[in-house]
Amino acid sequence: MTAGSDDYTSVNFHGMQQAQADFELIYRGVADELGDLDKDLKKLLGDWIGNANNEYGQTMLKWQRAVDDMANTLNALGITIRDVHSNYSEAELANARLWQGA
Repeated sequence: MTAGSDDYTSVNFHGMQQAQADFELIYRGVADELGDLDKDLKKLLGDWIGNANNEYGQTMLKWQRAVDDMANTLNALGITIRDVHSNYSEAELANARLWQGA
């Protein structure tokens, strides 16, 4: 790094906690909406017969896989943010202890 460059990392701990909470809330919201949608569609699906029912089932499986992937990604992002927050917090505490012992 060149002299005068910003060679430090700044962490917004509150922002990270808020982001983690937001991702968890979004994940739960998606899961709840999907559960409600599935219940509603199953009620309607009982009236469908033949190809309509079969095509719907195949399309729904593809869609469900894509939605599951999205929900898993949201969940993974929340977990990653939690882990990053924890790691930075531990590093900051360790560095503070170094200065206390000096």
